[in-house]
Amino acid sequence: MSLSNLSEKDRVIVAKARDFAQTKVAPCIEQWESDRAVPVDLLREGIGRYCQVV
Repeated sequence: MSLSNLSEKDRVIVAKARDFAQTKVAPCIEQWESDRAVPVDLLREGIGRYCQVV
């Protein structure tokens, strides 16, 4: 998705979502990977797809 066709409000939402993924979700994945409590590869794939769409 190109950000150029989004409104300013939508661009702010996208930026906040990306920041959240990088600052909140990524550290959790690192912890889960060390614990192996969840299928980390599946989470990475899902988050990666989400970030590409958003």
